[in-house]
Amino acid sequence: MSSAVDTATAAVVKKPRKARGAMRRLVSDPLGALGLGLIVVTVLAALAAGLLPHDPVKLNPMVRFAAPGAEHWLGTDNLGRDLFTRMLYGARIALVISIGATVASLLVGLLFGVLAGFGRAGWTVSCFC
Repeated sequence: MSSAVDTATAAVVKKPRKARGAMRRLVSDPLGALGLGLIVVTVLAALAAGLLPHDPVKLNPMVRFAAPGAEHWLGTDNLGRDLFTRMLYGARIALVISIGATVASLLVGLLFGVLAGFGRAGWTVSCFC
């Protein structure tokens, strides 16, 4: 009898290892590591956009269409705005929108799941399909 209890207890204790195992599998796969690295770099770059010396909306017609260089890493546009700074500020906006869309879809999916699970499944299916 005690061996059955020990086996059940051991199974419960091993569950946190699966979460660590999932991260280990993600990092050990080359494409998973590449994807995780790209996400981390994008998030860090978007968060560091405020540290850049150029204003993304300030016009500077004296440096219109400047080539990429040490001052402007990706050059400037037709109004003299730094393209690298504008790209990082755009990444910040895209990050906020993507997190908002993910949270909204999570909440809507949770609501529909609760309605389908605790309510009448036929009503949920007939209403939304």
